[in-house]
Amino acid sequence: MGGACAVCGGSGVIELLGAGCTFCNGTGEPSGSAESYARSHVCQCILYDRRRCPLCGKECHHDTSGRPSILLSAR
Repeated sequence: MGGACAVCGGSGVIELLGAGCTFCNGTGEPSGSAESYARSHVCQCILYDRRRCPLCGKECHHDTSGRPSILLSAR
């Protein structure tokens, strides 16, 4: 694990939602659940601009119903 929460980047807040990070309980400290979620997560661009996933920054796309249609996974 790194030195900061993989989901909130160590801030303790998920900025897109304006809420405390549930993966680190707002402490910004790394956790296994945050690392696991960051490694293999469903595209979250539906919450942002539908072009880039705000969690990983990778380009994303959706099917016609507006639901995420790809699963990003670090290999």
